[in-house]
Amino acid sequence: MKNIIIGLVAILGGNGIMAQVGIGTTTPNSMLDVRGSLSLNYSAVTGSVSLGITDQTVVFTGASASTITLPSAASIPGRTYQLKNASATVPVPIVTIATSSSQTIDGISSWILDGANESVTLISNGTNWNITGQSLPTGSGIDWSQGGNSVASIKNLGTINNNHLPFITNNTERMRLSSTGNLGIGTSTFDGINPEKL
Repeated sequence: MKNIIIGLVAILGGNGIMAQVGIGTTTPNSMLDVRGSLSLNYSAVTGSVSLGITDQTVVFTGASASTITLPSAASIPGRTYQLKNASATVPVPIVTIATSSSQTIDGISSWILDGANESVTLISNGTNWNITGQSLPTGSGIDWSQGGNSVASIKNLGTINNNHLPFITNNTERMRLSSTGNLGIGTSTFDGINPEKL
């Protein structure tokens, strides 16, 4: 190997000696200071899998619904995983992210990736899993923000495929705009006589 510089600086603190490690530098300015690119483990899976200590970025490329199971968050505070649904199958198969030992992901028992190229980053807090970032699937455009967006021209809000658009409050559907253009308030079904039924 050539051009490897590793710096180790011991600093005496209130709790004793703390080491700072530098890669590519002999004067690290943080606990770990890497002066260069960083490579993390990448793997592609086509079916259900349980994540372990050697996983980091896991990309699903399978053709049918699958489950990615997280390890227990209790013994691994700070561990992160990046998960992506990159299936080319249409409709996109659902990838369920499941927990162990009745743990939660942002307070719920599981998380789903059901859009093409949708991804999520998770971190263990030592008890459960927290989401630190989630991408929009392909074709979703730009986020609509609470409080409104500043737009330069007319923008669309809705679905780009043959799916209804439900509106919810208190996690319960209250109104639905169907894929055929019918609007229902207080109902999610439409009949042939009164398709605009309220």
